[in-house]
Amino acid sequence: MAVARFRNEFIASSNVKDIKDYCELYGIVYFTTMDILEVAITNSIMTESQCDSFIYEVKQKGSKLPCDTMAAYRKRNEKWVSLQLLNRYMSRNFINTFSTPGFSPCY
Repeated sequence: MAVARFRNEFIASSNVKDIKDYCELYGIVYFTTMDILEVAITNSIMTESQCDSFIYEVKQKGSKLPCDTMAAYRKRNEKWVSLQLLNRYMSRNFINTFSTPGFSPCY
């Protein structure tokens, strides 16, 4: 987190509880698993159905996510103004990570 703070980078984490306060204190942009799934849909890397299946599988394995579907995430998260942030970070090869052949999303 300190590297992200001093290099003006972002953090992607599935454990918001551990990073949220620090990130908000120092103005670090962070993306959750659900945010990354939204990025994947927005950039045609995954379909909404694929993301919903991923969410289901993650929850079946005992992990926690705030919503059962991407539609529920969007409805709950109407503040998702991060398209501007996404454009900012796309130039840092953030999106390229997810379009690499053989990439498999993990949580």
